[in-house]
Amino acid sequence: MAIVLNANEFFTGLTNLALFMRLYATNTSRVPDTFVDSFATETLAYGDTKIFTFSDLPEVEEYSPTSTLLEVVKNDNNQETISITESKVIRSSFSTQILEMAFTGEEGLNDFTGYLLGQMESAKTAYLYDMIVSELFTETFGGTKQNVSVNVWQLDSSSVQMSEIDSASLINQKNIALAIQDNIQNMQVYNNQYNQVGTGETATSYYQALALDDLRLVICNPYNNEQVVNLMATLLKSNYIVENFERPKTLVIPTIKIPTGTGNANVICWIMHRFAYQWFYKFTLMGSFFDVSNLTINNFLHFWFGKGWLKNLPVCKIVANPVQFPVT
Repeated sequence: MAIVLNANEFFTGLTNLALFMRLYATNTSRVPDTFVDSFATETLAYGDTKIFTFSDLPEVEEYSPTSTLLEVVKNDNNQETISITESKVIRSSFSTQILEMAFTGEEGLNDFTGYLLGQMESAKTAYLYDMIVSELFTETFGGTKQNVSVNVWQLDSSSVQMSEIDSASLINQKNIALAIQDNIQNMQVYNNQYNQVGTGETATSYYQALALDDLRLVICNPYNNEQVVNLMATLLKSNYIVENFERPKTLVIPTIKIPTGTGNANVICWIMHRFAYQWFYKFTLMGSFFDVSNLTINNFLHFWFGKGWLKNLPVCKIVANPVQFPVT
């Protein structure tokens, strides 16, 4: 909103001038960039599709003196693809000549136009962040242990004592922490219960064992904060527990970014291969055009990319199952 200049209090015929302007950038956080970048893979330089090949473990057989030298035994295998499907553009226009009337010097004008251009990159990051979160919450899984439920006590402060609330909250967080740890350890030994391609009779699951570095933990708030406050802050020598509990790289989704929808507030976390969900650029292009007819620079930021899930890679979604706290 434009300001109204005041009349000078000494000479009423003079108008006071606003000669000081300060620009406070509002896109300085690196948290969204870190989240988005952690799901990105290599830019696809040529073509429009990435192909991923997977194979199951071969069978272990009993020894037989009968020769099988010429018998062909093929491993079960399949391929998945992720293609370039998204073509987005962000537009932002400004006129240097006209904007000069709003600033007292070249430095302030340059800062403002630079801020406008930076906002285009921030708009791209904000879009990708929301897209990734939405894809996490909308994806469904069919493997044997890909959907894990943890019972959590539902507490009503009007019917129970505060001490009972604290105790039940601590139990909830212990159960959640144990479920996370149990599934992380399961994924590090060979099994075929955390991945599935296809459904019904055509469903295929491959035996896999992953190093901790190949996993990521994406945890939702308030569960992450509650774990820190209720569990770690309560236990004596909790640093020993933290050091002995295996935790892969962890990303946190704040409560403000949890999508509205049935059951979304109960989602605790995903334990997943770091490339199970991924996106990648085809290209990004920032360009501008000066329209001499209206003295306006029209800026364009194009970004084309692909995104998708690889069903062959392991994922475990842990969800809270609310259980009514028994009141005696």
